[in-house]
Amino acid sequence: MVVSARENTTLIDVEATGTKTELNASNLARMPISVGSRGLEAALLSFPGFAPNANGAIHPRGAHNQMTYVIDGMPVSDQLTGSFANSVDPSIVETIELFTGNIPAEFGSKISGVANITTRSGLASGRKFSGNSQWSAAQFDTLSEITQFSGGTERFGFFASFNTLKSNRFLDQVSLNNLHNGGNSERGFLRTDFQASSKDTLRLNFMLGRSSFELANLPSQQLAGQNQRQLLQDFSTSLGWVHTLSPRATFDTT
Repeated sequence: MVVSARENTTLIDVEATGTKTELNASNLARMPISVGSRGLEAALLSFPGFAPNANGAIHPRGAHNQMTYVIDGMPVSDQLTGSFANSVDPSIVETIELFTGNIPAEFGSKISGVANITTRSGLASGRKFSGNSQWSAAQFDTLSEITQFSGGTERFGFFASFNTLKSNRFLDQVSLNNLHNGGNSERGFLRTDFQASSKDTLRLNFMLGRSSFELANLPSQQLAGQNQRQLLQDFSTSLGWVHTLSPRATFDTT
């Protein structure tokens, strides 16, 4: 006689106190995100309760500028859209936890939504080095390129990504003729991981971005010779430490 015992599984997380949705890198890779300067915001529009606005801005649950991004433990509370700041490249994302209701107190600040992002890592990937490059083209002389490479061992890993975009329709056009609307952007990202011991892992991130673009003209502004441009630049770095306290608890600080 053979006796088999199985633990019953449930689709309900009995410890969750809020509304949370998750996406991983495979889900993002299959999304029909258009070529442009929208970045991660275009992916978030696939979630319920998100509405689009001009130039890639998003409104979660009807709120304005009430979205927080947490990238490997580092909070970013500014808008990340084509006309306000350089967007986050969705190809660097490993997982996204999107909180839109009863948001945990650890995040604080913005009230409409929190995107908790874990980036890709090369630690214990089984490959010392690998890479890929993708190129795409679209209307309005739009060209984009993404180059990534990663690698690692059991104790050290790295992941790097660099993408560029050039388009003659960088922002939403304000006239049918799409006047004075060219631009380009670049975004770089590097993550390194080091497993110092069986209980301690260190993480160092670098991210930088740049966008230079024209502000779209109305026909009257074009006739008057108006030539407004905007330059956006950013740089950030973060150091994280994860310590295993027990088989069921960890300490994570950034």
